[in-house]
Order: sequence, then structure tokens, then C-alpha cells
Amino acid sequence: MSFGQNIQFLRKMHKGMTQEELAEKMGVSRQTVSKWELDATYPEMDKVVELCKLFSCSMDKLVREDISMINEAYSNIRVKEVESFSFIL
Repeated sequence: MSFGQNIQFLRKMHKGMTQEELAEKMGVSRQTVSKWELDATYPEMDKVVELCKLFSCSMDKLVREDISMINEAYSNIRVKEVESFSFIL
């Protein structure tokens, strides 16, 4: 899988995010995201770092590997803190 296919895969796994939504989060145009996904252009390094943070993946996996085939499951699961509570056994 190419870099662009990895971005497309992760975007769709991230609550079905659209190109427009990703573009808004990254501060670029929808056309720019489309070009990334088509491997027509590549983002600047700071944007790659932002993509890794957004999708919770390493730069190496995003750029060099087939993310859809990695043993790690990518999903919409995120860690959230909740108020403490008590229970009785």
C-alpha cells in the first residue's frame, strides 16, 4: 500500500472522515488531500507529523508500510478519562 492509500485507509477508519474534514484539520485544501491520496504530491514534514498524531500511528508505518495489513488493529477507539467512581462487591 502506498503513502496515499494509507492516508485514505486511516481517514476512512477515523469515523468515515471525508477529505474535506481532513483538509480542515490539517489546514490545507481538499484538493491537497486528494493529491496526497493519489500519490501525486507529498505533504511537508510538519504535516506528516500532524497526520501521525491525528491517526495515532508512527511515521514509519504511515510512509513505508501497508497499514491495512499490519497486525495492529486501527479503529476509532480512543482513551478518555472519566470521573472516578466507587462500587461495592
